[in-house]
Amino acid sequence: KWTKQTPSSSRSFQSDNLLRALVYDANTILVVGEGRQQTGKANIIAAQLDSTGVTKWSLNLDLNNTEHHGVGIARVGNEWVITGWCRTLQTYPFAIFVRNDGSVRKVWKGTSNGINQFGEVLVAPGGTIYAIGTTGAGLTANVLVCAFTANGSRKWSRNIGTNNVAEAGQHAYFEGSSLWVSSNY
Repeated sequence: KWTKQTPSSSRSFQSDNLLRALVYDANTILVVGEGRQQTGKANIIAAQLDSTGVTKWSLNLDLNNTEHHGVGIARVGNEWVITGWCRTLQTYPFAIFVRNDGSVRKVWKGTSNGINQFGEVLVAPGGTIYAIGTTGAGLTANVLVCAFTANGSRKWSRNIGTNNVAEAGQHAYFEGSSLWVSSNY
């Protein structure tokens, strides 16, 4: 029916990568990823399209790091939450809360003592947001689960894993009132 691509600035060896798509309803599609074409730097990119491929809004965000990766997206209330990670010398998880018109309401950027990343994000029926990812690297890598309130305040974080075994958080889903998290190991 149609094809859409990110705007090009003809930057050689500077690619845009869309990492996740969410079809919210029959007329709302959201995509997130990392973009280098517009700025020459890996920024968070996101766009909302309608079912005919028309762009409703688009974002190119820089959280003042060397590279940024938008990986997860979910709907919470009347806004979107985008999760991922950014890096300069250390790696930081982030959650960005975007209003329905595409303006950023709030940015939560975590702390890091090495490597902390968010990947997938999902929202419980009651509005609690769960970001799933990885904390640490190599044999110290554990699954990272972080809960946020619907307004974007962090409630708690947990790392789950075993010493001397690398476990990286991958996906999550709800079954009834239980949150299930998978990892590679």
